[in-house]
Amino acid sequence: MAKYSTNCLRIILGLTVSFGIFYFLGKYAIESNFFNNQNKTLLESEWVFESYGNPEISLLTPVKLNAQPLTVPADARGMIEKLESYNYTSDENFQIMINLVTYTDNISANLQGSADGSVNQMKQMTGIQNFSFQEEDFMLPNMPGKKQTGNYVLQGKEIKFENVLFTKANHLWQVTIQYKKGDGNGQKKAKKILESIRVNI
Repeated sequence: MAKYSTNCLRIILGLTVSFGIFYFLGKYAIESNFFNNQNKTLLESEWVFESYGNPEISLLTPVKLNAQPLTVPADARGMIEKLESYNYTSDENFQIMINLVTYTDNISANLQGSADGSVNQMKQMTGIQNFSFQEEDFMLPNMPGKKQTGNYVLQGKEIKFENVLFTKANHLWQVTIQYKKGDGNGQKKAKKILESIRVNI
């Protein structure tokens, strides 16, 4: 099996990450104590455990995520069989994104390469400043993963992100969570989500 192309991964993440960051920034522009109170309410509400994509990734979230239509770019169609993306951005500046990539049978997804490609794509986006992150292993019961935790500034806003990735055979799963830096409730929600993740393969 051939390893996937780093350029191919950048194309994919360029579609999903850029959508997520700038949609998040649009929400972030509206700030008030009302949204801070909503943030706490969302943390204390009844969450849902849902499965997304195929092969499925399952996790606990405040609400069910919405599917985002994606088309495989023309120059990646020989390598990518399917792209799936799911997203939720709340009015209180908290965002969850799930991305699933199924490569063609002759392509093998590489965990470290996927992690490197993900963070490099985010770092290279126009306007990103003061980007920093740390990486560590993130284990599921049935497979290893990588977790990246970091911060960046975009349009004068300080944002924290937590990004986890898993690969097996020709499949890649990615969960990205973003929230306002210093948001304690956002951090608690992220922890609750990440601890619930299961990949069903």
